[in-house]
Amino acid sequence: MFTRSDGAVVDFYSNGGNSPGIYGAVVWAAGDPSPDYTSAGGLTLAVPEPSTWAMMVLGFGGLGFAGYRASRKAAAIAA
Repeated sequence: MFTRSDGAVVDFYSNGGNSPGIYGAVVWAAGDPSPDYTSAGGLTLAVPEPSTWAMMVLGFGGLGFAGYRASRKAAAIAA
């Protein structure tokens, strides 16, 4: 729960379920007892596609390999 700069209060909630749990948000205007907005169906949480995960793993692997080659090259020059 937090307060926005305009005084509205925002509260995030969960039903505690683990598959598929319901998550939502409620927004109250400053001093108003009834909510201005309630997410009826809950929030949809974005999950990256498998191809996104694959590209990320390949990218980190490439960075690791480039760092490995640079350190081996520097060691060969120093020797």
